[in-house]
Amino acid sequence: RVPRNTFFYNKELQMLSQMGDIERALAVMDEMKEKRIPPDEFTYAWIINAYTKADLHDEAFELYEEVSSTSIVRGSVLQLYAVVAAISKGDLEHAKRLVFRDSIIDTSAYRSRPADLILRELCIREDSAEINAFKKQLSEQGLSLSGYSYGNLIAFYG
Repeated sequence: RVPRNTFFYNKELQMLSQMGDIERALAVMDEMKEKRIPPDEFTYAWIINAYTKADLHDEAFELYEEVSSTSIVRGSVLQLYAVVAAISKGDLEHAKRLVFRDSIIDTSAYRSRPADLILRELCIREDSAEINAFKKQLSEQGLSLSGYSYGNLIAFYG
């Protein structure tokens, strides 16, 4: 029998988070602690996602903030799920604060996704003034959008 490791637990947490089963997800996290299996960025991301799917947005934000007191670096994946929680709650300003406050040095494909989600939400709201202001803020912060966002902009502006 292969021993369970962080990757194994993360796959279980991923499934539970997509179902919004926060109770079982937290039980898995407790089991990891008992067995001294270290969590990683994905572990916390899946728990944040489970909170979001269970409409427990404030708990998701609290966990995101707590991660900074651990040895886990808050990277793009973790930020992505915190932004999803903010957008799901309807708090676009909180989502923007997360993107601009937490300057994350990351070259992965995930780096622009939190900003992409915010831009998509602005396009859905058809708020061209906010879209332009957000693009300007991104530029001033040295952040960029992915091709995905440019597709949304083309669809929005025609």
